[in-house]
Amino acid sequence: MSKYVFISTQLDTWTLTDLCWVLGVSRNGYHQWRAASPPLAPT
Repeated sequence: MSKYVFISTQLDTWTLTDLCWVLGVSRNGYHQWRAASPPLAPT
């Protein structure tokens, strides 16, 4: 699982800022990944 996928699964619990800080990725990088990726299937 990539860091970005993990972030997307945890946004109901944690803020994007906190998740990016802990995982060492940028918020901008996450947003770019979301724009380029197809939507995740609902669980």
